[in-house]
Amino acid sequence: MRALLVAGALLALFPSSAAACTALPAPSATKVPIHRFKVDERTQRTVLRVCVHGHTVELARGRFREGRRRSSGVRVGAAGAAGHRVAWITERHRGGLRTSEVTLASVGRAVRVLRRFTVQRQRAHVSAQLDVLLTRAGDLAWTAGSYDDPKGVVAVKQPGRRLRRLDIYTGRPLALEDGRTLRWLSGDTSYDFFDLHPIDCRSRSRFTPYARNDRVLLTRAIYRPNHSEVSVVRGCDLATGRDRVLIENDSNIGVASDLTLIGLDRTWAVFRQDAGDGRGWDVSTLMLADVVTDRSPVIQRGTFPIAGSPFAVTDAGRGAWIVGGTLYATGRDYDVVALDSGGALTDLHAEGDALVWTRDGVLKRVR
Repeated sequence: MRALLVAGALLALFPSSAAACTALPAPSATKVPIHRFKVDERTQRTVLRVCVHGHTVELARGRFREGRRRSSGVRVGAAGAAGHRVAWITERHRGGLRTSEVTLASVGRAVRVLRRFTVQRQRAHVSAQLDVLLTRAGDLAWTAGSYDDPKGVVAVKQPGRRLRRLDIYTGRPLALEDGRTLRWLSGDTSYDFFDLHPIDCRSRSRFTPYARNDRVLLTRAIYRPNHSEVSVVRGCDLATGRDRVLIENDSNIGVASDLTLIGLDRTWAVFRQDAGDGRGWDVSTLMLADVVTDRSPVIQRGTFPIAGSPFAVTDAGRGAWIVGGTLYATGRDYDVVALDSGGALTDLHAEGDALVWTRDGVLKRVR
């Protein structure tokens, strides 16, 4: 039996219900289910089918046996559709070598293979984590690899552009936000994003306003992967409409994590994260994130500000805050040092690279 079937004509023609296969033409980034049939404890058959004009078209099939030391056969891992095009990713095990391959085909009255290429090849006996995503604009993204394996891949090929490798680890599931932004789960609870096409950061439907001033806007989205709650905060530059992910906060059954926005100072956002086992906070970090640039220094030890604390951030990214009558600031190596205490400390702000405040009404300045 051939492990993988792809024909230039319809391979199977018989009536099929909508629940049995995905109908073409399909919306952008449609996930196409893979039919899986268990043969025995270690063997399964996989079949990929779509529906065209009320008939079923079988595009690929495989038979795979997972061994303790060496696996064999072919497995259809995932598929996606957009319009009359279908993309799928398979893995083949032979002689201890695992090869992952992506196929792109046009499916109508006939099946026409447009591209077929290898995306990963390595020695492994376990199954790879596989996924593929296809958009109406012709964007083709895929991922392949084993969990926590730096030889994995997340990549995308767009019409008229070179192939772009986005990650060296596998990342699934692949998803599309607003028809423009590719999203994948990197690890168990951390997300990565890539804009396939430009998007104004104020129009991201998945993200809602979190905080703003006259220069920047913070937006936030909540995801719930693997019994966790992940908060993703983006910083939007209102002058350009571009944004970037500033910070992610994961809270799950094992570790509770609390994210606090201390506030905004011009283009700088100051965040505090407190993590623990639910009975108390064991680890605290402070992040100073510049929305406009990639600067995001993280401070891991010291006396940190709390919500409502007076704070300021210089142009150079040095932070300062007042807690308990003491003025603290980040030093050259982003350690926390005490700058002033013992009087009435007020009017803390930044002027360029300088920190400015008053002590008992007397102006103080440190650069």
